[in-house]
Amino acid sequence: IKNSYLIHESLGLSNANKLYRFGMRTIADLRVNDKLLNNNQGIGMKYFEYSQIRIPYDEVTEIFEIIKTSLFEVLPNDIVELLSGSYRRGKSKLRGYRSFYYHKGCWED
Repeated sequence: IKNSYLIHESLGLSNANKLYRFGMRTIADLRVNDKLLNNNQGIGMKYFEYSQIRIPYDEVTEIFEIIKTSLFEVLPNDIVELLSGSYRRGKSKLRGYRSFYYHKGCWED
């Protein structure tokens, strides 16, 4: 637990150290002793494996196209799309993806 970046990212270093002092060394330990986790951490634990699934780049592209097409049907030519993270960097498999859509006039003075 102390050496896992994923755990530090989710729990924070001080919480990871506290759990370590309670004898938690693995994800399995945390599952058995879930009373040591707060509500948000418990939710994160519930979906931990799901959050580790990598999504193929092409599948994410399809999702973005569906969203963009739907938005353009409502506001043609008025939406700006920003893609970020691993998708923008062209990774073949993504753990997550972010897209931002905004109206062209919303950032203008």
